[in-house]
Amino acid sequence: MHIDWKKRLYNYVPDIAPEVPSLGAIAIRVLVSITTGMWLTFLPTYFFIIYMLHEKFFSYDFFSDGVFGLKTFLVVLLVLLLVTAFYLWGFLLLGKKACIAYTKPDRKDYNMYRWLTYLMLALSVFMHAIFYAFGSETNHEIRVLSFSLIGFILVWAITSFLGANLIKKVINWVPSVAFIVLSATIPALNADITADLVRIGLINFNVGGGVHAKVFSTDNPDKIIYEGKLLLLTPNNAYFREGKKSYKIIKQSENITVSIGKG
Repeated sequence: MHIDWKKRLYNYVPDIAPEVPSLGAIAIRVLVSITTGMWLTFLPTYFFIIYMLHEKFFSYDFFSDGVFGLKTFLVVLLVLLLVTAFYLWGFLLLGKKACIAYTKPDRKDYNMYRWLTYLMLALSVFMHAIFYAFGSETNHEIRVLSFSLIGFILVWAITSFLGANLIKKVINWVPSVAFIVLSATIPALNADITADLVRIGLINFNVGGGVHAKVFSTDNPDKIIYEGKLLLLTPNNAYFREGKKSYKIIKQSENITVSIGKG
């Protein structure tokens, strides 16, 4: 007896689309989902590689011994990026919610989402004006526009899944592929902006990004072994800027203390 396992599978899924997608389409979506998950796992490393390439240095021990700190740091950075992206482009998300509410027979929550969309649109214009004014003062207009574009990609990727039933979410692999391609190319083509994002996070955590740091001897606390701009502090080494294209590595040990900050 022939059993149609595909139809049996979709009997457990609500809101079935009129046309059941082919197994090939499902296989492609599963493959894309696995690739997306692997890419998201690699993304923090990718950002740091761009930062190191931009600063002309490389840390082997950071990737071998500092993986947990790397993931934690980038998660915080991505959360801040998502919040900023919502302020810049959140009206797209709310606008689609308003459209979905409008198509329902009772149009429940339509007015609420509509006015929230207007409010977020006004906030978006205000935030873009502030960002562009700041970019103009520092001659970084392109950086500001690129940062806004990255925020747009994040919001668009989230918005593309709103309102679709489960089947369409499963077979719709285009947003995931677009996210992978754009998140790989835009940071690389705008290495300055990517490096700035990583640098801001490192500075806020006081573990690099160009903050002023001093290396003291534990035997003689008044003796400064080295002083300069700290690029990155890892579990094993401290990386300092030394010239435009060179850097100095100081191995951490019980005999030295790294003091970060002007004090």
